[in-house]
Amino acid sequence: MKILWQQIPSPLVSEILCNGNEDGVVLDLEHAVFNPETIYGCIQVIQLKGKLAFVRTPPDEKTLVRHALDTGCDGVIFSTIEEEEKAKELLSTVRFPPDMGRRGLGLVRDNLWGQKGVPLRKPIAVAQIETTRGVSNLNDRKLDGFDYYLIGPYDLSLSVGCPGDFHNPDLEEHLKRFEESLPPEKRGFHIVNNYQENFQKYESWGLLAFGLDTLMIQQGVKEVEKL
Repeated sequence: MKILWQQIPSPLVSEILCNGNEDGVVLDLEHAVFNPETIYGCIQVIQLKGKLAFVRTPPDEKTLVRHALDTGCDGVIFSTIEEEEKAKELLSTVRFPPDMGRRGLGLVRDNLWGQKGVPLRKPIAVAQIETTRGVSNLNDRKLDGFDYYLIGPYDLSLSVGCPGDFHNPDLEEHLKRFEESLPPEKRGFHIVNNYQENFQKYESWGLLAFGLDTLMIQQGVKEVEKL
């Protein structure tokens, strides 16, 4: 699965990102300023374009998760998963009680305000692994239950102590431990730049997130400046 990363809070940006061949778009609710109405509009646009709508949330923002699920998002990416109890708690927010969850039920867009009945849909749950502790607990099978596990390369490099140095031996060792903990179909990686090189490296993995819309615009401006 391939998804694009959106930071600019605008349904127009969502629509533009949906014009490619990727499977979906993730709205970054941790590092961008989305209000509830904009989240709603972006999810609508993404799904009307036939793509999957993901949201990426800080680990303690349960209200944002609930609003996004009620709006009908297809998946949630939880940032900075590293503790077993927190992982179980967050998984319970996207699952209904029959599936060992605690998600509430209402008449919302997710079920077309009751017109679709009350199907107990199971959104895609993604744990973002961004710390050495997260890698260690994943290796010890303490973070089981998510559909995918997505490496956040910048935060992981910061946690290792080599911010932005992606060839550091310690970082490479943690990435190796991450790979050994999971089958390829459950692994994920956020490819922020150097798309071709990194795609060849991770193309067998189950979930690949590409770029940032903000970086794409900056790179486009730099290309024009070369003229």
